[in-house]
Order: sequence, then structure tokens, then C-alpha cells
Amino acid sequence: MSPQRLLSTVLSVLLLSAMPLVADDDWCDRAGGGPPGSNIPVDLSAAHAGARFFGVQVAYTIADQALVNAIDPPGALSSAAFPALQAYSEALAGVCAAPANTSTLGPAQVFTFGTIVLIRPGTGSVQIPSNADLVVVDLRNLPAVPGLRAALDAAVAPALNNPVARSDRTVREHLGMKDEFFLQGNAYSTQLIRQTQAPIPSSWGSGPAPALAFATARRLAPEAAELAGTLRLARRAWIVGDDVLASVAESRWQGVGTMTETGSGLLYRTEDLLLTGPHDPRWPDVIPADILSSDPTGDLQELRRLLKGSGNPPNINPGDTLRPALQQIEPFGATQPGGLRLGDIRGALIVSHGVLRLFYPYFPVVGDNIDPRLLETLGMLGSGPQVDAIVAFNAVRRFSEATRDGHYFWSSQYSPAKAFMKGALPVVLEQISGEPVVRKSNTSLVQPGDTLTSIAGLPAADWFAREYPFTSAATDGFRFVNAYRRGLGGIWQLTGPTEFGLRAPDGSTRTVTYNPTLGTVVPTIDFSSRSEGPLSDMGAPDLYYLNLATTVIGSDLARVNAAVDQAKSLGSAGMIIDDRNGKSVNHIGVAQRLNCVPFRSMFFNIPVLSGPDVRSVSTTQYQFNPVLPYCGPMVLLVSTTNISNLEDFAEYLVGAHRVIVVGRQTAGTNGNITAFYLPGGGLFPFTGMEVRTPDGNQFHGIGIAPDVTVQYTAADFAVGRDRDLEVAIQVLHGQTP
Repeated sequence: MSPQRLLSTVLSVLLLSAMPLVADDDWCDRAGGGPPGSNIPVDLSAAHAGARFFGVQVAYTIADQALVNAIDPPGALSSAAFPALQAYSEALAGVCAAPANTSTLGPAQVFTFGTIVLIRPGTGSVQIPSNADLVVVDLRNLPAVPGLRAALDAAVAPALNNPVARSDRTVREHLGMKDEFFLQGNAYSTQLIRQTQAPIPSSWGSGPAPALAFATARRLAPEAAELAGTLRLARRAWIVGDDVLASVAESRWQGVGTMTETGSGLLYRTEDLLLTGPHDPRWPDVIPADILSSDPTGDLQELRRLLKGSGNPPNINPGDTLRPALQQIEPFGATQPGGLRLGDIRGALIVSHGVLRLFYPYFPVVGDNIDPRLLETLGMLGSGPQVDAIVAFNAVRRFSEATRDGHYFWSSQYSPAKAFMKGALPVVLEQISGEPVVRKSNTSLVQPGDTLTSIAGLPAADWFAREYPFTSAATDGFRFVNAYRRGLGGIWQLTGPTEFGLRAPDGSTRTVTYNPTLGTVVPTIDFSSRSEGPLSDMGAPDLYYLNLATTVIGSDLARVNAAVDQAKSLGSAGMIIDDRNGKSVNHIGVAQRLNCVPFRSMFFNIPVLSGPDVRSVSTTQYQFNPVLPYCGPMVLLVSTTNISNLEDFAEYLVGAHRVIVVGRQTAGTNGNITAFYLPGGGLFPFTGMEVRTPDGNQFHGIGIAPDVTVQYTAADFAVGRDRDLEVAIQVLHGQTP
């Protein structure tokens, strides 16, 4: 306010410090907003993720279902979105819809009236005369922008002769995204923590500091409310104007849509501010104004008369707190209602976007395309009250593809997919010269060695080209694997009788129609059923073979130890470790028997979100020592389907420069998987940590690259030939494959 606008009117004054107050449960008309957003769905995703992971709800499902119901009307994500924001906020504690504030922080303004100083916070430094005896900081109509706290600190520092401690706060901390489906106690967790804050600075210098007062209005930006409440509770400043609500001080702003679209946004509480004391109680719900006034800067001389010589403001009795406190959350197993309403599938996409924006670690590697992908996939849903099951299925799959994460799948057990999936084609496919070839089959209609030339009337190449934009994977080879599993068999299934064109190894062609049945047994992807022992039958009795396949060794580490001891006692000239499907055995225990010097694990980098403002990374790497190892030459067999813990084991050996790798590039996807339940009944798994090689290099999208790449033929599969093993023997015998 300019000096010319300062009116000499008599204040309507009421001293309230000693009066008991009842908490204002409805704080939504007291919270001041910030700048508008730029894109309704993306902005809403950010706000919802903040409320879901850091807010006061006792379950993520509560927040998600509030979102689903709010965005179910067809126009809820258009320029008519404000009713959706209102409905969302009314359904959730600690969430408010509020008008956006288009004001900006200009340069700080200082007005002097004798010994009275009026400060309008803004950018730049603030200086006041040394004879000032009253400083009034005007907090009205300040926008909730990132630079506001620094501007406020700069405005009050000249009136403080000592720094003032800010309140500690309780916030929710996430060590990665806690898994909701696979394992309750894996590498990821969430808990409430107590977080300290930097103090409010001071720069007055020596001598008694001037009296300090805040001019407040009914609506305050969160940072402004936090500053006023902090200094008033510390008895270092007066409040003139309107009461300050703790809920406002504990909230964060997110504009939703442009000013012309909604003109509004959402505030959501993310913390509990704490008083200092024997029991560290929370801030009172209301910090009363010492002087209630509709025009707190209207007569500064009268204000000076009231406050000068009054000493410090009186204590405020904390009293009871009625606003909900943050609670510990256990999301594991908290499924969400199934459904195909427009709101359900919109909610599934927006929740997925918000979760990944907070927790997915690989955007620097794969590129950050999830904002345009969210808009694309929302557009796939149409505007009808119900979404077709296949459309819903494909929309979420299409969104997932932007992550390029091999750990993603949408299980038919938990998704709308169960409405149309009828069964699996029981085959294992491998790509040979760009074509899908059957490696194993559990149906007499399709034989090992058959090449799929067409699928459901489409040339096979066209069918895969259609599937790839919906298939998440970090490498091209694993994208092929995930595409056929989703569309044909394995984890995902067919929708009904399907025609396949086939070409046998001898070149003859035929067409078959396969009628899928739920519960059809799909072959395992084990590449060999050979047990451990010398390779005498293959003309290599001097070489020892150890198959880590789940169907052979299982989790029997004692059997592995016995095999290594046997290889040593036989004086084997080399050893072949088959890691093409060894998921179950203790990989560290195996590596200790095969590495001859101390070795290291990969780096595991977990994102840590300590409240919405503090982000860090928890990095772990482990070192292991060998245990009675075999130290002869060694080949490691790997394949395109090797993913996650299989790659982890491979890096114990590759990172130690212990083996020659034979086979095909692995999936390039490692790190503990985590998952969250989606509105509509879906499930979204993803890799929750960044994993790097033992030397610190990128692993995602690269995986284990073979030293010797093996190319199969369809005829190999027809006769059950294990070309990987043959090449490994040649390598250990010093022959050129």
C-alpha cells in the first residue's frame, strides 16, 4: 500500500490473546493461493500425489477414490474443472480448493513514517532506519510462490536482534515408494519423522529491537501464515488484522489449470507444526490476532500508540487441536474397487502419473515423456460414462510404455483385463532374425521350431509393431518378450479363438486356430533341464556345467556348493554357469563360490522424500569375500529373458571381471520392484530404485552385454539344440565359435 493510501481512520480494536478459541474446521476460505497452473490433468496429478503421499488421509485409497469421484463427470478435466476441484476438496480432510493469486513478488518496498516502518515483502534486501520503533510487515495478498519464504525472512530480519527458531514439523518420509502388493517388508518404507527447519534470521544489530507486527487478512499464503504464527508463538511479533490458522501454515499450493480455465488450485496439508515444550504439542488450530481489524495499516500512528511500551505479546495457550494429525500409513494389500467408470480409468492414469513423477528413478535415462503421454492416454478414453475394458487396458499399457521399464506389467488378476481375456497360447517364443520362433510349446497345434508368420490375420511383424507402442521394456529384446507375453500367452492372455500362420523349419506353411482356455499351463522359460556335472556327452569331459535353473537347482545352495566342490576335485579346466533362468537360489552364496577375490554388489540408489520439500538419495553397495572358490576359467550363459535378480547375480561375476559372457543381451532392468493399486482395480508395478554397475556405470537399458552373441535357427529349436552351451564349450576350449 502506498503512503498516499494510508488513511487516518480509527481502528476497530479487540485484544483477544487471553480468550479461548474454538478451532475453525473449515479453513478453505482462509488459505491464499499462488500462481495458476498450466495443464489441468498434469497439475491435478501433482496436487493429488502431494495429498496422497504427504497429506493427512489415513489411507491412499481414500484420496484415490475422492479423485475418481471428482473427475468422473465428462467435463471434469476441461475448462469447467473447478467443480471437480471443489468436490475433491470437500471429500478429503486437509485439502482445499482456493482461488489462484496472479500477483508476483516485485522488489521489496519499505515506507517510513517517522519512527514507523511499513514493509511490503519482495525480492532484494531490506534495510530500515536505526531509529525505528515499530516495524509492520504487510502479509496480505502475497502469492504462494517458491521465493516467498526468502522474501519474508528478508523482511523481518532487520527488526530482529536474534534469530528465531522455527518450529519443528512432523512430515511423512518415503524411502522409495512402499510396496502395496509384492512384499510388505522389502527395501521401501514410509514413516513419520520430525524435521527441523532453518531459523528466521536477524540483522538488527545491537540495542533494543523495534516492535514487530504483522498485517494479516482473512486469506494468507501458507508461508506467510507460518512466519506470522512462528513469531507470534515465540512472543516476538504482534498480529494485527485477522487470525492465523495452523492448517494454512501447514499446507502447500498447487495451481490447477490456467487462469482462464479454472482460476484456482488446491492446497493440501503436509505437516504438523510443533511447539517446543515437554510434550511437543502441535500448534493450536487458531493463532488469534492481537488486534482484529479490517484495515490493519489504516492508522499506523494509532497502532504505534497501542503497541509501544506494551512489551512482548502475551503467551498463547496451546489448547486442544481439532484438525487431523498426520498418521502412519500401511498401504500394503489395500486394493481398490474395480470398475470401468470414466473416473476410474482417468484416476488410474492420473494416479500413475503422480506416483512416477515422485518416485520413478530412470527419467534421466529413458527421457521424461509422461506429461504428454498422460494427455494422450486420457484422450483415448472418450467421454462416455463407461470405458471399454480393452480401451482401459490399452490406455494404461500405453502410459506405462513411457517409463521403458521391464518390470511393468498389468496383471489380469487385478485389472479390467479379466473382462475379456480368455486364456493363453502355451508357448515360449524367441526372436530369430526379427521373426518370432517357437522355442517350447504345450500344444500339439504349434511345434518347437515353428515361425509365427501371422497372428489374428496380421503379418507377425505388423502384429508386433502394433504391440510395441503399448509394451514397456528397457531393451528391444525384452520388449519382444513382453509383447508376446501380453498378447499371446504367459502373464497375459488371448481374448478368444485366434488364427496363427506358421512356417515349419523345412519351409512348409500351415494355418491353425487356437481356442484359449483359462488355466492353460504355459511352458517354463528354462532353457535346459541338464543337471550339474562334467560335459562328457558333449565331448568336453574337462569342462563342468552348473545349471542354476529354478526347475533344476531350485533354492538348494547346498547342491550348488557340492557341485563347485566336485568341479574343483575333478580339476575341471573350465566351468559353465547357466544363469538363463536361475531365479530361486541364493545368488550371493553362489557368487562367493565362483569369485576368487573380494567383489562388490551393484549400487542401489533409492529416492528419499522427507516431506514434499526435501529430496535425497540413499545409496548402498555391499562387498563380499570369496568362500572356497573355484578359480578356473568360466563362462556365464545369459539370455534376453534375464531380468532383475538374474542380472544382479550376473553383475557379481561380470563386475569382478570373472567370466566370459555368452548368449544374448539381458533385459537391462534391475532393482527392487514395487507396485501400487490403481482405481478401477488395476496394479502398476515399476522399478523403485536406480541400480548402477559395481563401477558406477549406467545399467538400465544396457543390461549384461554378451562378449559372444549366439544366434539360433528355427531348426535348433525343432531338435532341442542348446547352441548357447555349444558356443560356451568352444570358448573355453579356445576355439572360434
